[in-house]
Amino acid sequence: MAQRLVSALASEKVRWGDGIVRLKQEVKLIVGDVLMASAFVSYAGPFNKKFRTIMIDQTFMKFCKDNNILMTPGKDPVTMLTPESVAAQWNQQ
Repeated sequence: MAQRLVSALASEKVRWGDGIVRLKQEVKLIVGDVLMASAFVSYAGPFNKKFRTIMIDQTFMKFCKDNNILMTPGKDPVTMLTPESVAAQWNQQ
């Protein structure tokens, strides 16, 4: 029984190791992702999709790029903040 338990836990070591590598990569991006989401909530929320897109692409993204702030590529602030069904409705406006 102990041998089976040890064998079963050995595969978990690989999974946990992969998880640690993934988390180390995500930690580098979290500051930019949170900055983008909070900027969106603070400034872009009440506007229509066309104006929000302009603000995000030409102002927020440019600021992050100019200041070397890492963030998840192609991440939409609406999808970060809401479930997919709500994000789909919001992005149609």
